[in-house]
Amino acid sequence: MLFRSVFGGLWEGEQVNMMQFTQIGPGRCLGNHFDRRDKWREGIASIAWGEAASPADARGDSWTLCMQQSAEQLGKVAKEVKLQLPPGSAYVLTGPAQGRTAWCAKQAVAHQACTCCWTHGIWNRDSTQKRHSITLRAYDVDWGRQIGRASCRERV
Repeated sequence: MLFRSVFGGLWEGEQVNMMQFTQIGPGRCLGNHFDRRDKWREGIASIAWGEAASPADARGDSWTLCMQQSAEQLGKVAKEVKLQLPPGSAYVLTGPAQGRTAWCAKQAVAHQACTCCWTHGIWNRDSTQKRHSITLRAYDVDWGRQIGRASCRERV
């Protein structure tokens, strides 16, 4: 119930059916990536905190959410936004920021790159402690069953 109050009506009418716990070590990162673009419904909601108090905050060290948009030239970054977030921060990624196939002008699937959507990554470089997070998503329960895609049985 806490997450529903924090993230509001993000999944109105949807069933949140995936929860992920992540730890990122001190001085480490979770590199920029697309989640499986055609497998998730709208919205990624996450809340993160440090493993222990820091001198500046009882919730731990701050960390960086890095968003990147690809350039036409493969492997190059056209735009980058870095947000320094305090521990205990909650954030939501939707639309082109989430990078879902449904929003992509190229209709990219899986982890294919495009120039219209954004990747996301977490940078914990300046921290001396682990960053913990809980992330919620709505898995598309019909994924792999849509017309034009191989069924689960056909893929095996």
